[in-house]
Amino acid sequence: MTIDDVLLAAHDQVFRMSDVELSGTLALRLGRVTVARLTGSPDANTVSRWAKGRNSAAEYRLDRMRHAAYLFYALLGLGFSESSARQWFRNSHPALEDEKPMDVIARGDFRLTVAALRRHGFAKPHEKSTLAFGEANASAENKALNSSMVGF
Repeated sequence: MTIDDVLLAAHDQVFRMSDVELSGTLALRLGRVTVARLTGSPDANTVSRWAKGRNSAAEYRLDRMRHAAYLFYALLGLGFSESSARQWFRNSHPALEDEKPMDVIARGDFRLTVAALRRHGFAKPHEKSTLAFGEANASAENKALNSSMVGF
């Protein structure tokens, strides 16, 4: 499967969701605070109201949520764990000049985040998992190296 296949599958998955389902899924998988930040929402409680269908998000906020979900599902398709995909949004990224993807999404610079994600498509899933700190799938060599450095 190519990166383009992964992106297309992620796109299809996102655009089959209702707005309420989209909000709820992102709140559950990325966290309400992250969704609030990437949508420019005033607080996490607003995200909860969207997820429960009590309020409707403005279209520009829905666009940001759709983009975030698209990236999230693409990361999963590239072999990231849910935890690693969630952290991808919250941590600075060298392909984004060390900005956090959630902040770039909040500005509406969707192309930049897709370009950063595409760079991951060239690594094999097992290579990516060893780069995610604290992941259970880290190689035995990395675990041995970490345990040997305990006294430092």
